[in-house]
Amino acid sequence: MIVFQREQAQDCFQEAIPLIVEHGRELKYFDELKIEPEFARYEQLESLGLLRTYTARLDESLLGYAVFFFSPHLHFKRIIFANCDILYIHKNHRGFGLRFIKWCVDQLKIDGANVVYFYVNRQFDYSPILKRIGFEHTDELYTKRIR
Repeated sequence: MIVFQREQAQDCFQEAIPLIVEHGRELKYFDELKIEPEFARYEQLESLGLLRTYTARLDESLLGYAVFFFSPHLHFKRIIFANCDILYIHKNHRGFGLRFIKWCVDQLKIDGANVVYFYVNRQFDYSPILKRIGFEHTDELYTKRIR
């Protein structure tokens, strides 16, 4: 049975590295960029209450994760925004994404979030799942490597 839970990011960094590497291989934003998470900054944000880390596990093995930046928006000081920094499920275990995303959103709501953002990569477009659970397409993100 797959178990969803909130965890401290720092407690699962080492275990997440193989998934992070695989995630990087799948996305390839820019071929020459190497994924090197700044774990200390994640820990700092977590210690300030500005980060939420959710995991999906099967028999205690990490299958996936979702990490959200969690804070008032600079434009709306009384509104808590949860911005999905990263969402990944190991390719051999996909199929529970809808349940995992719904569960994460429910947890964010319990914690006080007012708005949840997901940035969806065009290579792995899971927007149909988001639309199915009530999300609206509100923005477009454009990226250019300048250095």
